[in-house]
Amino acid sequence: MRIITIATILALSSCVVAETNTIAQTNAPSAKRHKRTPEEIRERAATYIDRRHGGYIRRAGSAYGKVVFLNAQKRVSNDALKPAFKEIDINIHPIWTLENVDSVNLVNPRADITKRGGNIGVVLAESADLPMLVTAPEDGWAIVNVTALAAGETDTKKVESRVRKELLRAFALTGGCAFMARGAIVLSGTVRTAKDLDQIPEESYGVDALNTLGQHLPNYGIMPWYQTTYKKACREGWAPLPTNEYQKAIWDKIHALPTEPIKILPETKKVTE
Repeated sequence: MRIITIATILALSSCVVAETNTIAQTNAPSAKRHKRTPEEIRERAATYIDRRHGGYIRRAGSAYGKVVFLNAQKRVSNDALKPAFKEIDINIHPIWTLENVDSVNLVNPRADITKRGGNIGVVLAESADLPMLVTAPEDGWAIVNVTALAAGETDTKKVESRVRKELLRAFALTGGCAFMARGAIVLSGTVRTAKDLDQIPEESYGVDALNTLGQHLPNYGIMPWYQTTYKKACREGWAPLPTNEYQKAIWDKIHALPTEPIKILPETKKVTE
């Protein structure tokens, strides 16, 4: 699975250049320089890719296997969990489902996951007995205990962030990815208590984690979607019809007939045997 594409690198480079030019043009000492957040940088990169490359698309039929998330807790809403699932969907893009359930076997949820078609799965539960995270990577499942993550914390937003981070960690560990030492990502640092999660600034994976998941998820029977830019899909010959002006411009350019006939020139050098 290709995690970092040339288009993404170009987009990020473009953002850096644009940012550098903006700063260079600001000569007034009192001018305030807005430091863009990681989300703003990603949005600028996505806009660049949409305009120049037609955005990202997924090849039909390229994915198989399924990740099942079983939500057996009531403290954190599905809406609050969306950023974590967005991170998984956009950067790893497996087939996945989120199902709300009344109960699940917290001793071994393997049967509950299999019954719903999951190759691997993560359970979100409320338990007075379990620690914050239980993982069984050899068996393809993990349990995130919201009760332990929320213990002693009255700030709802902080609890929601903890759960999202632990959910991302649970999925990564279940999918064959271990802890990464570098970066402000959810798999960095040592987490011994729920408050340790508060010190991780990013609710996202790093490049190393994405590449590792890409290597190991097929071993669990999960092949993520083949995803690339619309321009590359056109060149590879499987792109669907365009759905916006950017894709149409790319489609027309790549599928345009030659304006001049192909010329076959005589050999300029005699071939000797």
